[in-house]
Amino acid sequence: MTHHSLKPLVILADEGHPVIFYDQAGCGKSSRDAAENPRRDAPWLLTVDYYVEELYALLAALGLGFGQGRAPGRSEGYYVYGLSWGSMLAQEFAVTQPSGLRGLILSGALADGDVYIKTQWRDRISTVPAFTQRLLRELLRLLRVALVRRHHLPLPLRRR
Repeated sequence: MTHHSLKPLVILADEGHPVIFYDQAGCGKSSRDAAENPRRDAPWLLTVDYYVEELYALLAALGLGFGQGRAPGRSEGYYVYGLSWGSMLAQEFAVTQPSGLRGLILSGALADGDVYIKTQWRDRISTVPAFTQRLLRELLRLLRVALVRRHHLPLPLRRR
């Protein structure tokens, strides 16, 4: 998905507020060179830290901030708008206390994976046939087992 769904923000630009749209590496119209097999060719694309650093780099290039604890390039600061996955990235970025950040605008925000999974089961998956629900529960169980084994995670990853 590109940033084109955010075109209504152009109204802010028309009122004199700078609005910058960008597509993250591997998304939208950005380069997809390494996105074909990121696990092999570009494993950094699978980390949240990479995207936080990418946002720092973008802001530094625009003169809006230069990293943690450093003075912003412009005294007025800036806001970060995050949509869906971008809302998670915006929150991760904000907790690093970047210079110049005045606030976040979150749309379709996701802050808790467990809550997301529960609401998906309640609102979406509960509407599919029972056989499909059983299959999805089994796949979820297998995924949790794999995550626990691979990342040595604690077992409270169970759906309640």
